[in-house]
Amino acid sequence: MKAILLGAGQGTRLRPLTDDRPKCMVEVDGTPLLTWQLHALRAAGVDDVIVVRGWCRTAIRGEGLRFVDNPDFASTNMLESLRRARAEMHGDVLIAYTDLLYRPEVVQAARQSRADIGVVVDLDWRSLWERRMDDPLSDAETLRTDGRGRLLEIGQPPSGYDQIEAQYLGLVRLSPAGCEIVRDALDEAAATPDAPAFGSPRRFARAYLTDLLHGLVRRGTVVKTIPIRGGWTEVDSLDDLAVAESIVREQRWSRPAPATVGVPA
Repeated sequence: MKAILLGAGQGTRLRPLTDDRPKCMVEVDGTPLLTWQLHALRAAGVDDVIVVRGWCRTAIRGEGLRFVDNPDFASTNMLESLRRARAEMHGDVLIAYTDLLYRPEVVQAARQSRADIGVVVDLDWRSLWERRMDDPLSDAETLRTDGRGRLLEIGQPPSGYDQIEAQYLGLVRLSPAGCEIVRDALDEAAATPDAPAFGSPRRFARAYLTDLLHGLVRRGTVVKTIPIRGGWTEVDSLDDLAVAESIVREQRWSRPAPATVGVPA
């Protein structure tokens, strides 16, 4: 399995820490987010890692990494970054956001899934969201299944907790067949850039990965959930950063080897 890490965004909610570096190079307890991720990926046996760069791209470096660039990062979103890595979407692939912190067990759960398209979801999401923010519903997204692990809805604004069975992490697992489905969907949407993408209100350039997933589900494509219980967090704001550092210390996470990646002097 290879990993495609989507790290082109500007990370504006983490300013001033992202004034001179991308979000994935912000340090959590003294170690860059990307270093934590590489530690988890490699501990779970994922050694081929491609990072899609954009903002401050030269600030990302790392032993054994490969890179794809999205020069239009300022005017595009996740799906355009993923499309830039289209040539890498074959075989078994893990797609991940780069503002995540996760244990190797989370990666192992994705690796062990037999789903052609699988999304990692946290059944215990609410305790994390309550720690991150005063009103979890203000940030959480809908996620409903058929009760047997098949996704019915994802990524919509919820009106209540009954619409949220779990929370999507930002980790997607694709088999070779799943890669083909996603490549075709990306090509189709990119061919009509001014039309709403996958039934969302957004054009392709501004669309999210959850728009793609929700669109596939609406078409009848089988998307399976890969359930976990904790072992991760998201770093999208300065408050999130403080929570992430507390989690790492409280749970005594295994610390990555130093200097896996770094910001050039």
